[in-house]
Formats: sequence, structure tokens, C-alpha cells
Amino acid sequence: MAHNGSPFNRAESPIPDLRGQTLLVLGSVGFSKRGLYEAAARRGLQIALVKQEPATWEAGYCTSLLPLNCASYDEFDRVIPAVLDFARRHRVGGVVTTFDAAIPAAAEVASRLGLAGIPPAAAAALRDKSLMRRRFAELGLPSANSIPVRTPGEAASAAAEIGYPVIVKPRMGTGSAGVLLATSPDALRDFFATAQLAMQAANGRDELLIEEYLDGIEVCVDAVVANGELAFLNITDNPEVMNGPSFGGYEYVTPTSLSPGTAAEINAINRRVIEGFELANTVSHTEIRVTSRGPRLIEAHARPAGQRMPKIIQQACGIDLLGAAVEIAMNVRPDTDPRARGYACYRCVCPERAGILRVVDGIDAARAVPGVFDVELAIRPGTPVKTLPRDHQEDIAYVLTEGPSYEAARRSAQTAASLIHTEVA
Repeated sequence: MAHNGSPFNRAESPIPDLRGQTLLVLGSVGFSKRGLYEAAARRGLQIALVKQEPATWEAGYCTSLLPLNCASYDEFDRVIPAVLDFARRHRVGGVVTTFDAAIPAAAEVASRLGLAGIPPAAAAALRDKSLMRRRFAELGLPSANSIPVRTPGEAASAAAEIGYPVIVKPRMGTGSAGVLLATSPDALRDFFATAQLAMQAANGRDELLIEEYLDGIEVCVDAVVANGELAFLNITDNPEVMNGPSFGGYEYVTPTSLSPGTAAEINAINRRVIEGFELANTVSHTEIRVTSRGPRLIEAHARPAGQRMPKIIQQACGIDLLGAAVEIAMNVRPDTDPRARGYACYRCVCPERAGILRVVDGIDAARAVPGVFDVELAIRPGTPVKTLPRDHQEDIAYVLTEGPSYEAARRSAQTAASLIHTEVA
């Protein structure tokens, strides 16, 4: 059911009691993902975690840890048996990840154990952006012209074929790292090197894509699919037009301000993505540009949205996307009855350059702004921070607001974020 701003029953559904059961979590990409762990803890689940590095903040949530790089495609034949053995020893009842690179492993493990998940072939296609574009084309879905390349010469030829401006991006990347808009051959040469460094840092590979640039604003479509039923569908706007050269997402507002006709067209495209990739059990996140030629797909992901999108969707719609992901993994039908609560927005406070975060001021002042329901400090002073375009977007703080209107929620977020001052040395 799409959320459209109409009133719904506001009564909260009880959280299912899953005590005595174990959830397998693959990969952990930072403290901002703790919402998934909190959702599992609220349901009484034990967590068996697979990640390459030692557990840090996750240690308080996990009962067991397998130190393994579950995102290593070059060692997939070794990784899967190790994860399966770990899962069987802990008698896991579900598998989940919020980490793009771990989605293929999660799908394979779930399939072999007979647990809820997505088809391994769909997971592979959704991880590899070239395969994703090819599948979009096979399904007749509107997308961008895209050509895989490995060398600067191939990139120049692809850009000439598509026509400037073009996007250069890693074939298997995340967090907009290495995604750049080139408006000329000179810019393409410079950006090719940056994108390739981002790709190599992510997974040691050098494949890139040259793609058609899509104009217009970007929106995100988040869906809950349980046992083949599309149970919830919601559109969130990224109202600031991203014209490059890099593509960080800094502000999101939900529900959408799009016209009912455009929203219906976008929802129909997302339904076709879900059906075409056979995503019968997942919380999915799809990015679409509303161009001058109509909606065009950017990417689709078989995992919950990142940053604080789940929080503003829960604030505005009453739907817990991270809780739904946990419950679907455990073969429990999640609560997907929307309860409209107005509008919600979040805005990121990001470093302007990489370095050591020295100062963060104004958090209390931001919290005092009318309409603010939370301000989160995600990175504390003394911590190294990274920035686009070579690395993924790191957010120092999040400002989350609510309001009776779309613009009221946005104004509160912009005002509060402007009060937070940071210094990076």
C-alpha cells in the first residue's frame, strides 16, 4: 500500500517475540547501521555476526562472531561454506544484511539453508550495476544508457557514443563513492582515475561504467515485500537537484511532493522491478530520477535504505523498515499498516574535506529548533572522516524533523543543520 498522506489507524502493533531464535547478520559498515541490531534486540533475537574486522560497537548486540570477509567475490567458493558452517552451528533462523557487497552471500546462504531471502541470481544482478542495467533493459524498464569500460581509451569512446555530459562510476560500488559527472574529455580523464581508485578500494577491481546523465530530482522508493506480496510502498524526495560533479545525498523528505500521476508512475516502475527480479521476501530501496522525459531508474537494492531514511519513514508513516527486514528474514509477516503522522525530513552534516574531525558545536542549539525530534552525532571529535568523491559520504551528524507540511519539515531541518559548526584538520 502506498502512503499518500491520508489518515490511518494510529494504534501500534505489538512487536513479535522471537526469543530463543538466532539471526545471522552479514557485514557491518558502521555505527549508523545499529538500527538493524536494535530492531533484532527488541524482538529478543540472538545475533550471529560475520564481518572481517573485530566487533566494536556490535559486540554488545552479538552472541557470536565469525571473522570473515563475506563481501569477497574472488573467494566466494571459500566464503559460502564457512558461513554455512557457522550458520548451522548456531541454528540461525534468518539471514539479513544492510551491506550492498554482502547481499550476494546473504542470498546464497539463505537459499542453501531454505530460509527467506532473494534469488542468488537477482542478488548478483543487483550488486553488479552493469548486470542491473542489462536486466532493466530486458524487462523494458526506463533506465540510462550504460557502457562498461576498463581503460581511459574505452571510457573516451563510450562517452563519445553516449554524448556529454556522462556519469563515470564503479561497476560495483556503494555510497556514491567514485560517482562523478564529466562534462568534457578532460574532466573524464581526471574523474576516471578517481572512480577507479574508489572501485579498487572497495573490492580490488577496476571495472567502471560510463553512463548517460539523467536530469531532474532524485526520489527513493522503499518497499516491503513478504511472501510475494507488496505490502508497503513509499516515495521519499531528495529535493535538492544533484548536478555533480559528485553526488552526495544531504536532505530527504517524506511523503513525496510529486503529483499523484507521477507518483503512480514511479510506484508502477518499482513494482515491475520487484516482480522482474523476483524479490518475494525483502525490504528494497530503489533510486529513480524524475527527468524531463519521465522517471528513469538509477539503481535498485535488495536491502533497507541507508542513513536515516528508515527513521523518517517510521516517523511519517509508522512503518519500521529495519524491523520489517528482521521479521521477513525470520519468516514473520511484518506490520505494514501505515499510520500517517504528517511529514518528516532529515538533513546530513558532512565534512567539506577529509581529515581529523576536531570540532563539533551547536548540537544543543539544533535540538532546540521547533520541529526537531532528534539530532544524532554520528562521528565524534578526534575521529578521521572521509569525503566524496574517492570515498563514500561520511555524515558527522543528522538532524531529523517533523512538521504538518512538507515545507515546514524542510525548514526546520535546514535551520537546525545551519546551527551545527564543524572543523576538520
